[in-house]
Amino acid sequence: MNQLNALERIGRTGLKTVRFDTGVGGIQEYTQMDYAHMLAGLSKEATAWAMYAYSNTEDEKSLSFLTARLSKIILRKYPKIPPKSVVGLVKITLREALMYCPGDSTRKGCQVTLKCRAMGLPRRTFYNHKISIDLATKTLLSIIFSLESQISSNLNDQNIGLKADSDALI
Repeated sequence: MNQLNALERIGRTGLKTVRFDTGVGGIQEYTQMDYAHMLAGLSKEATAWAMYAYSNTEDEKSLSFLTARLSKIILRKYPKIPPKSVVGLVKITLREALMYCPGDSTRKGCQVTLKCRAMGLPRRTFYNHKISIDLATKTLLSIIFSLESQISSNLNDQNIGLKADSDALI
């Protein structure tokens, strides 16, 4: 994925949190291109996660990129999980990560039937590998949390710079 192309798409698509940055009178404090500039220093994985999670468009390229990268990690770390089902596990975990807050301790997760269907496994095979699947899910969620923290720290750093620039103009 080309970094500049992804950032241009972020800048042109509306972000899902558009109304949170309005000040008094409903004028936006930052434009969409400012948000794209704030995301400029991210890794490819974090940029793909930002495109997938925060833009209003369905970005299949970012989903495919994340799925391929995370599937390789899970295959190496948990060889007991059947290889044909790892892609389904990654996709269902990414969608599950969008449903819940990162620190939510009461998260139920998706049902076993849905996970089995997404992974292409019968229930018996799923339950035979349940410990490995649960560990892989926790690993994926920790990777997603690290991507989120990279995005938020980059936004905070860039936000401080933008505030200083706007204060200097006044």
